[in-house]
Amino acid sequence: MEGKQFPFYLLLLFSWLMVNQVASDIPTTKKGCDPQCGNVSIPFPVGIKQGCFLDEWFEIVCQNDNSSNTIPKPILNRTKLEVIEISVEGTLQVRNPITFLNCSDKQIRQSANLEGSPFKYSQNNKFAAVGCGAIALMNSGEASIGGCSSICNNTAYGNSCNGINCCQTKGSQY
Repeated sequence: MEGKQFPFYLLLLFSWLMVNQVASDIPTTKKGCDPQCGNVSIPFPVGIKQGCFLDEWFEIVCQNDNSSNTIPKPILNRTKLEVIEISVEGTLQVRNPITFLNCSDKQIRQSANLEGSPFKYSQNNKFAAVGCGAIALMNSGEASIGGCSSICNNTAYGNSCNGINCCQTKGSQY
C-alpha cells in the first residue's frame, strides 16, 4: 500500500514545483519599462512610461520632490492617489487622504472619485469616523452603501474605536 502512495506524493511535489516555476517565469513588468518607483514594484498592467501601462487609469507618475533624502512616490495619475503596494493578484493599495465635510464651516475635502475607473474599494477596508457625535456615510452615486455614527462621552478616550467618540464599519465593495 505504501508503494502506491509514493508516486502520488511525488506527482504532487512535481506539480507544485512546476506551478512555482511557471509563476516565477511570468513577467511582471513589460520589457523596457521601469520595474519600480521608490520602494514599490510596478507590474503590468500598471506602468510609468507611455506603452508600459494598459490605459490611462493605470498610469503611474513617479513623483520626486528633488530632495536628496526622499524616496520617489508612485502616484496614480488619474486619481492623484499615492500607491503603497501593487500585487500581481490584482489589488492596488493606495494612501487615501482623510476626507471630511464640516457642515457648519462649509469645508469640504472629498475622497477620490472612482466613477468610470476599473477600480473599486475593497471589502478589506475599514471605514471610520472620529469625533463626538460623528456621522459618516459612504455613498455610491445616489445610494448610501454604508456608514456609522458615534456617541459622545467626554470621559471615555482610548485606543479603541467602538462607537464612543469613534465608529467604524467594514468597507463595502463599490
